[in-house]
Amino acid sequence: MKLNEQIREHRRKVGLTQEQVANYLGVSTPAVNKWESGATYPDITLLSPLARLLKIDLNTLFTFHQDVSKEEIGRFCGEVEQEIVANGFQAGFAAAIQKLQEYPNCTLLRFSLALLLEGRLQMAHPTPQEQEKYDRQLFDWYEQVADSQDEEIREAAVSILVNKYLACGNTEKAQELVDLLPDKRTTDKQILKINVLLAQKKYQEAAALTESKIYGDIAIVQSYFMKLVDINLLLNEMDTAADVADVSRQIATVLGLWDYNRYVCPLQVAVSEKDIPRSIELIRDMLEAAQTPFKAPAIFRHLPNKPLADDFKAKLMTVLLRQFETGKEYEFLHSSSEFQALITEYKEKFPQK
Repeated sequence: MKLNEQIREHRRKVGLTQEQVANYLGVSTPAVNKWESGATYPDITLLSPLARLLKIDLNTLFTFHQDVSKEEIGRFCGEVEQEIVANGFQAGFAAAIQKLQEYPNCTLLRFSLALLLEGRLQMAHPTPQEQEKYDRQLFDWYEQVADSQDEEIREAAVSILVNKYLACGNTEKAQELVDLLPDKRTTDKQILKINVLLAQKKYQEAAALTESKIYGDIAIVQSYFMKLVDINLLLNEMDTAADVADVSRQIATVLGLWDYNRYVCPLQVAVSEKDIPRSIELIRDMLEAAQTPFKAPAIFRHLPNKPLADDFKAKLMTVLLRQFETGKEYEFLHSSSEFQALITEYKEKFPQK
């Protein structure tokens, strides 16, 4: 609840009228009425007496300890996204700030909004000045979340900050944050969960959890393959980079990853070699695959097959097209009429809002 709602609710709980509150605090009744309507706020010198009168502490008055459910966070993020779609990124960003002012200590909300806004910022085409302003605010939010008592959220925020420090060349700070992250635990909680489900004869649930774990780990392995390709390219080990990319493609094919994953590592190699025909071929494959819904292979039959929402496809396509159009690594393709025609084709299919 907002401050005005807290005042109104707790005044009623203790059985006081607005006039009585006004008399106790030495203010006018219309002033109290304005506090409760949200038109004005109490003077800072009145906050402690007001809290005592309402038989609450200042933390409660300002809802500093109020929990926000994951369902509410999801709804808040949806509202911010709708605001962006309807009125632009700046309006959505302002709505997010307002929501965080209502729930300043909810780190999950802050983290969720930061992730949402960072993703949407890529599609907003901000000016360099706007980009810097928003990046600075989002960075501050990630730093605040990195102090969270929630281990999972804290580690996720630290991981993002590491990459941001690396991007700006601050390797010392990145290393400092990496050292704060715990090493992988020897006990795998998921294995224990699966064992419990098996003991409870909940075989369907055990299968679904096992498949989900395998599939998630495969995705992690693929991210390591991408990094290994990058490393070999930096070492000028082109043949090894190509071999690693091919193994990554085979794994994605055999284990039934989303088709899009087959082309990521091979494209890294083609772009590094500035191979125009091969790069265009792979980009075409990626754009086509990005529209294709994921279908779990037979060995993962307990995983749900969810169709890609149209808005997700449009968002993903916007990000990809912008990346291919503006990324420095793709500048060698700009002189190709085939590349320009491909980008134009998909921009017409997925017009940017």
